[in-house]
Amino acid sequence: MDTFYESSMLIINEKELLQKVQTHNNVHEITVQVPGGLRKRALKIADFLENAGYTVFISADPCYGACDLKEQGDLLIHVGHTRMYSPHIPVIFAEVYDDYDFIPVLRNHYKTLPSPVGLLTTVQHQLQLPRVQSFLSEKGIHPLLGGGKRTQFKGQILGCDLTAAVTIQDDVEAFLYLGTGIFHPLGAAIATKKSVFRIYDTFEEVSPKKLLKQRHALIFKASQSRKMGIVISTKKGQYRKKRAIQIRDYLEEKGMKTYLFVADEIRPDILHGCDAYVICACPRIALDDAALFEKPVLTCTEVPLLFEDKAYEMDMIL
Repeated sequence: MDTFYESSMLIINEKELLQKVQTHNNVHEITVQVPGGLRKRALKIADFLENAGYTVFISADPCYGACDLKEQGDLLIHVGHTRMYSPHIPVIFAEVYDDYDFIPVLRNHYKTLPSPVGLLTTVQHQLQLPRVQSFLSEKGIHPLLGGGKRTQFKGQILGCDLTAAVTIQDDVEAFLYLGTGIFHPLGAAIATKKSVFRIYDTFEEVSPKKLLKQRHALIFKASQSRKMGIVISTKKGQYRKKRAIQIRDYLEEKGMKTYLFVADEIRPDILHGCDAYVICACPRIALDDAALFEKPVLTCTEVPLLFEDKAYEMDMIL
């Protein structure tokens, strides 16, 4: 039985995964759930599980993270994320690892980093953390790791949980994020008010200025609203009804007419009739997908900025 390799060099150990499946008794039907970028991987997982005698169902619904588990069958294999909440059926979280070597790029840029520096990453790169820590220590840079609320290892951050950065923000001079994309390091920069450097195939300092300018423009537009929709997701890891009720009461005290909406997947085509919306679900819906919505969409922590001049805060689900 082989390990899967694809062009991105993302790795799942199928032998280890099958061993985990076999530790569960009375399992006949298995659901496999993968994020969009790993759809092809689901077919390979289904092949080797069916060869081992199991009936496999591949979830065709969108998957955005461990906040949205497809709890069907005797067992769920959820690929690419770590545990966030306690499900009702047995779940194996099949972590996907990127074997990218950060050291060659880091060797050319480590002198840019102050000391101490906080290290941040996602589950795909957790195996590289010890090597990066050792390299920085050898160069006289003290690396620190903080713990999160919804995460499984130190240094791990999510789009909805940046506490691994926040808990050590007063103990470091800056942060180094290991990984692709800029959403996570931008979130850390806003949440901590510290410099955040991102390293993967390049090394750069991320700047939240553009994002903050866009968000403040949307907040101003939303402040002209008369009718505000407050949107709750039924996804278990995003369900924030209590927060939605608090926001409704706050907005109505300010004289706004509010409406509560509930949906599983929050999309632009399902929201109608209000001048703006507050997304009481995954913060990335408002931050990443704002341009897709006809009306302004705000995060929960942006609501007070409709009426007050105060510091911007990242929305987190803790």
